[in-house]
Order: sequence, then C-alpha cells, then structure tokens
Amino acid sequence: MKNRIASVALAVAALATSGASHAATLTKAFGAAAIASGASATLTFTVDNPAGQPARTDVGFVDTLPAGLVVAAPNNVGGTCVNAAAATTAAAGTGTITVANLQVPAGASTCTVTVDVTNAANQFNASCAGNPTAFTNASGNVSVSGTDTNGVQPSCLVVNAPTVAKAFAPATIAGGAATTLTFTVGNPAGAPAISNVGIVDALPAGLVVAAVGNVGGTCANAAAATTATSGSGTITVSNLQVPAGASSCTVTVDVTNAPGQFNASCAANPSAFTNDAANVTLTGAVGAFQPSCVVVTGGPAVPVPAIPVPALLPEALALLALLVAAIAFARR
Repeated sequence: MKNRIASVALAVAALATSGASHAATLTKAFGAAAIASGASATLTFTVDNPAGQPARTDVGFVDTLPAGLVVAAPNNVGGTCVNAAAATTAAAGTGTITVANLQVPAGASTCTVTVDVTNAANQFNASCAGNPTAFTNASGNVSVSGTDTNGVQPSCLVVNAPTVAKAFAPATIAGGAATTLTFTVGNPAGAPAISNVGIVDALPAGLVVAAVGNVGGTCANAAAATTATSGSGTITVSNLQVPAGASSCTVTVDVTNAPGQFNASCAANPSAFTNDAANVTLTGAVGAFQPSCVVVTGGPAVPVPAIPVPALLPEALALLALLVAAIAFARR
C-alpha cells in the first residue's frame, strides 16, 4: 500500500514538473524610447520556449494597451513566429492586441510578434520618470493563456508633442495702433505632417482684434483656419496644417487696445495687457508660452491747473498806456 502511494506521488510530481517545464515565457518592449506625436513605435512580444520542450501551437495572450496608446495605422503586424501575423488581431485605433494559437518552435527557442503602436488623440508624454500609467505597458496589461509565464517588465514610451508659442511685435504701440500677435507651431523631428492643431486665445481684457485683422502666417491654411472678428477678444484656430517635423510655421493676427484702455508699463506684466498660458486652450499640441505684454501709450492727458491772473486797477492801466506811448515816441 505504501509503495502504491509513493508511486502515485512520484507520478503526480513528475506530471507537475513536466507541465511546469512546458511553460513558455512572454516578455515585451517598445522598439524606441521616444516618438513624435503621430509617429509609430514597434511593440515586440518575445516568446521563449525552454530547452528540451516540444514545439507549441497554443500560445496565446491579450495585451490591453495603456490609455495613452493605440494600435497604429498601418499596424504592420509581423514577427518571427511562424504564424505571427495570422495569429494576431490588432485593429488600428483600438487599445487591444490579441494573439491566439501562436506557433513556437521546439526549445530552446525564441520567436516574436510585432505590432506598431502610436499615441491616442491629444495624448502626450514628456517623460517616463516614474513610469506614468497612461504610457507604460507592464505585466498588469497582459493576460497569458494556460500555464505560460508572464515575464513582462514595465516598458514606457515618451511621446513628444507639437508645441505652440506666441508673442507680440512690436511690444509698444500708440493707442489705436496695432501690434501683430504671432503664434508659432513647432512639429518635432520625426513627426508626420498634421492637420488637427487647434488654438483658442482669449485676449487679455485690455486688447481686442484690430479693425483690420490682417490674418495670415506661414502655415499652409493659416488664414482659412483662423477666425478673428474685429473688436472681439477671441482668436480661434481650427484644424491648422503643420508640415512634417522638424518644422515650424506661424499664424498672425493684428490686435490693438480696447477703447479707453492704456498701459504705461509691462514691468509687472499687468493682466489686462499680458497674454499668457492661462489665456490659451490647445488641441493637438502643448503650450510653450512665456508672458507677452504690450505697452499702450497715449492715455488721457493730465489736466494742467489754471493760474489766476489778477485784474489791473484803472490807475495801473493808465500808467501802462503812458509807458507804451513814451517807448513809441523814443523810437521816432
């Protein structure tokens, strides 16, 4: 009886050991540490089949991408596993990659599945310090089928965004004159051409769009994309086109002082004449703003008090007349 129990125990242990030894290990990583917004990074899944193990045809896993990333268009699905493309479902624009019945060679061996990913709309990441969850693909994002091992380590992606800066020129105007407000949009190196940049600038209270707005700039559709009504305090830019990076282009609008509004100094950046980050809402880009202030000269003149002139007595007037007559006689 004891021998039978021992035999069963050995068989169970052998089965357990055999099952564990069949486990493949899944890891993954981004092919680039950083991309420009709209560009793609290749996400590589690596399946490691241990030494002495048979070929596999049942490897499967599901990767739920972090919120800031989606499958790129095109997705360029591929890899070195025999049926990598056929086994993979990765629809462009979605946040899920599914691999089913992947074929892996007998061990020791490794093979890969690759899928291109990009940033979701208006999702940017300046740094991977601290592994921000919206851009970090970790073991918690992946479910592995069967007894295979989830060996995924955190992998983070920096996404560099287009930037918008703005400035007035000239910085000093006379009341009623115009200064040009220039928005400069920069597209980082490696970024594709874009056509979705949006800007809404609520001008400070002391400024309005000039009577002749002279809307223009170097971006391809700068004038067509811009709404700037004379006398209003808002400039709106929609679906601005920006060339592939590295590049920059501009939108320009003339502004002037609101009626009765003047500013003698920008020393303290008075809010009524200073255009700052708080004035602007952006889509498809991030702000790179510094405070920009306008001096407006020509405010109301300071009244000069009248100096009273005392009235002359009749005797003084008669004396003054005699003096004038004497001077005239002496000049004959």
